[in-house]
Amino acid sequence: MVECLIKGIVCVCILFVGGMLVMFERSHSTGGTVFQSLIGPGNGGGVASLRQVPVATKPSRLKVAFAITITKDGNFQDGAAVLAYSIHKAFEGEKELDLSLVAFVHPNVTTSRGPLTQLGYHVIEVPTPINVAAIKFQFLREHIDKNGCCGAAELIKISAYRLLQYDRVVHLDADVEVIRPFMRELRLDKSLVYTTDPNMASHKGADKMPVQGGFLIIRPSMEDYNAIIDTIMTTKFFQGSAWGGSKIGWFWGGMTVQGILPYYYRIVSNATRMEMLDRCYFNTMADVPECITQQVEDVYSAHFTVCQKPWACYEASAINPLCGALHQRWFDLRRGTEVWYGVPVTEKACPKFGHKHYKRMQLDNAQLPPDKPFFVPDTSPGLLAPTAAARF
Repeated sequence: MVECLIKGIVCVCILFVGGMLVMFERSHSTGGTVFQSLIGPGNGGGVASLRQVPVATKPSRLKVAFAITITKDGNFQDGAAVLAYSIHKAFEGEKELDLSLVAFVHPNVTTSRGPLTQLGYHVIEVPTPINVAAIKFQFLREHIDKNGCCGAAELIKISAYRLLQYDRVVHLDADVEVIRPFMRELRLDKSLVYTTDPNMASHKGADKMPVQGGFLIIRPSMEDYNAIIDTIMTTKFFQGSAWGGSKIGWFWGGMTVQGILPYYYRIVSNATRMEMLDRCYFNTMADVPECITQQVEDVYSAHFTVCQKPWACYEASAINPLCGALHQRWFDLRRGTEVWYGVPVTEKACPKFGHKHYKRMQLDNAQLPPDKPFFVPDTSPGLLAPTAAARF
């Protein structure tokens, strides 16, 4: 006979087995460890033994934010809209997941905030997270604002480390489409999961490779965030050999995200805390022979760099067949995006080749489907000011 008493989320059960009394507790929410007390005849009613028995546990529910960074106003809203819809389509079947949308924006970004909010992103203002004038060494101090696409403002991306309410933050560029869910990668016990871009590297060798800034899975941590900022502020960046003379970072964007992250994990922290994914399937740019033979349905996410932006109305199939297929996938997603946001559907977004012929989505009255909520509203503050590590 088994008798159980429910106490909150814990079930206390009593089982009589051949004159032996067995009592155990189990959490209904997580499974967890079963504790057994064995009480039987011949011991005066005392506890004969106490032991822990491990039991199978279900994977815990993940809280994940998908984030983008906007450093200046521009015509990127179609990309941000299709990205949000692509995340919804890829992950809508995953039941153990709470997803939110976040957009980090530089203080100079003004006209884009309203449209991003309409698309479901929680807009968080983030000033450049370092005081460039206080950088210790002259070469970096004088060149970081001219480095890469966006200078020091590119470092706003590492604000992903500050969203401590999430298990993971996936930071993507707005010219990315998500095609398949990547639950295994979200559950990896790593501080950083990333892809690389060997074509950018000036110095060869796996330990010299950049982190490609378009796809980052980050485990939030203020300790890591402040350590990265401190590393930027105090480490010498050598002309030719980059961060600390390590040969990590002498490439496009190497003074900011794409160089500081590999240097931080390989030299300052511990390289075992990060994991690199196969760039032919994650954040693929379809840019090298081994990464152009895949089928679209086998790819997890694509980054429109070498393939050109879909809204440029470029003949992508002329680059390679996978680029053409990825563009077609984006335009298919775009049509679904228009329906999802309840805006007019454009039959042919690129009637001719050339960016001037692109027909932008009519997103003025866009809103997420109110009857079928998917994304969980983000509750982060609307401003993330620099920390003391920035040395303002």
